Amino acid sequence: MILYTTTLAICVLFTFIVCEDVPVIKIPAGFYGIPYAKAPVGDLRFQEPQKVPPWAGVWIANNTRLTCVQVDHVPEPPGGRYQGDEDCLYVNVFFPGKKPQTKDLLDVIVFIHGGGFMFGSMNNHGAKFLMDRDVVLVTMNYRLGVFGFLSTEDEAVPGNNGLKDQVLALEWIHNNILYFGGNPNSVTLTGLSAGAASVHFHYLSPLSRGLFHRGISMSGTALGPSKMQENALEKARIIGAHLGCTQESTKSLISCMNQRPTQEIVEAIKVLRLWLYYPYSPIAAVVETKGDNKFLTDQPWSLLATGNFHDLPWLNSVTSAEGLYPGAEFWEKDEYIVELETKWNYLIPHILDYNYTIPREQRDFISETIKKIYLANEVLSRDNFMKFINIISDRMFCISAENAATLQAERSKSEVYYYYFNYIGEEKESDTESFTGSKEKLGTAHGDDTMFVFSNPSKSKETLSKNDKEIKNILLNIWTSFAKSKCEYRKKTGFSTATRCKRKWVSSLINKYIEILYKYGTRCKTSKHL
Repeated sequence: MILYTTTLAICVLFTFIVCEDVPVIKIPAGFYGIPYAKAPVGDLRFQEPQKVPPWAGVWIANNTRLTCVQVDHVPEPPGGRYQGDEDCLYVNVFFPGKKPQTKDLLDVIVFIHGGGFMFGSMNNHGAKFLMDRDVVLVTMNYRLGVFGFLSTEDEAVPGNNGLKDQVLALEWIHNNILYFGGNPNSVTLTGLSAGAASVHFHYLSPLSRGLFHRGISMSGTALGPSKMQENALEKARIIGAHLGCTQESTKSLISCMNQRPTQEIVEAIKVLRLWLYYPYSPIAAVVETKGDNKFLTDQPWSLLATGNFHDLPWLNSVTSAEGLYPGAEFWEKDEYIVELETKWNYLIPHILDYNYTIPREQRDFISETIKKIYLANEVLSRDNFMKFINIISDRMFCISAENAATLQAERSKSEVYYYYFNYIGEEKESDTESFTGSKEKLGTAHGDDTMFVFSNPSKSKETLSKNDKEIKNILLNIWTSFAKSKCEYRKKTGFSTATRCKRKWVSSLINKYIEILYKYGTRCKTSKHL
C-alpha cells in the first residue's frame, strides 16, 4: 500500500497483530523511518535542527534500524558499545488498520524514548499492545550525547539541540498526522526516564506551545537531578581538549570539533565519566542565555514555582524500586559492591549527581550522612543491597517526581496525577532482566510499567500470565483513556467519576498494584533529606 499526500508519499510496512482479548484480527500499518528534519551532518552538525524539504516520489518507510549515534549502555564492553548514525532524525508512525475518515480521526500518542540523553532509539518500544486501542502512535529519534546536548553557553552552540529535535518532530506531527488518521488537536506526549523528563521540559518550553495537549511522564521529570547540566562550557572544553581542540574562541572550538570523526566525538563523553558510566548523564539540558530560539529560559524549579508552564493535564509516575536500573548491574558483580563500599565518599556524589551542586568541603559529610540514614553505617553487601537501591530510587526519581507534581498541581488549573507502580511481572520480562540478564525478581524496576504498555519489538509473540494481562489492560486503559479528549478518561482509569473533572488530585486504588495517590509512596514521602 502506498499513501499519497500533497507533500508526502510513503510506502507502508505491514505487521500482523492478533488481539489477545477479543477474537478480532487487526492489520495495523507501520511506517518506519520518516524524516522530520534535514540530516544533521556537515555544517549542520552541532546546530539546531532544520526542517526537511518536501520530496518528490515515494518514500519507502521500512527502515526499522535507524538509531542516533551513541555509546549504548550495555555491561560489556566496559563503557558501552558504539552504534548508530548521525543521519537519524526520523519518526515511526503506527495506526490500527485502515485509515479512518476525517470525521473519525484517532487520538495521537507520541512516545519519547529514555536513556539518560545518552542512548536509546525510537525502535526500542513496540506498538502491538496500543494498536488494539484505536490510537495513532508516533515514536521519534533525537540527537543524543555530545551531538544532542553539548553547550558552549553562547551563540556557538546554545544547547538543547536534542530537545529542539523533539520540537521539530512535534511540529511535523502537528502538520502531517492527519494523513495517517490522527487528530492533530488531540496529541498526548509521553515518555520514559529521560523521555519522561523531556515531556516535562516541553511543558516549560515556549517552543512547544500548542504542539501537544496532555502529557504522561513515566519515571522522570524536569526536576530530576541529572536532567540539568552544570558547568556546560567547562565540559565542552574538556571534550574538545580530548579531541585535540583547545581553541579559546568557542566558535573556533566547535569548528575544530566538527572536523573530527563521528565515533571519536561520541566516545569523547567517556572523558567526563569517572566510574563505569557515572555520572550517568554528564551533559543534559541547559538554560539558554544566548541565541534567538531558546528552548529553556530559566531553571525548571523556577518556572514551575512561578506558574510559567503550559497549563495542560499531566500524569506522572514512579515504580517501587526505580534504582534497580541501573543499580542491578552492581548486584551482578561482587567487585562493584566492594568498590562502592571502599570508595563510598568518592563514588556516591557521582552516582547521585551532586558532585557539582554540593561544595567540595561538604561532600564527604553528605555522603556519610546518606549512608548513616539508609544503611545505618553497615558495610554494603548483598544482604542490605536493596537499601542501596532505595538511595538511588529516592534521589534520582522519587523526590523530584513528588516535588514536580506538587509544584505543578499548586499552580495549574488542569489535572495533575501521580501513580506508584509496584507490580512484579510473572512472565513479562523486567527492564532489569533485559539489561543485566539476571532472572532474580529483585523488585519493580525503572521502566517496568512501560513494558506493559509497549510490546517487545524483538519478539513476535510474548507470553503473559493472567495477572500480567490484567495489569497490561489496566495500564493501557489509563494511557489510552487519558489520551482521549475532555474528561472521558475518568470512566476507565479509576481516577474519579466524570462529575469531578476539575479536581486536581484524586485518591483512588486500582487493585493492589497501581495506586493513584493524593500524596506519594511512603518511602518517597519520608526521604526528603535527599
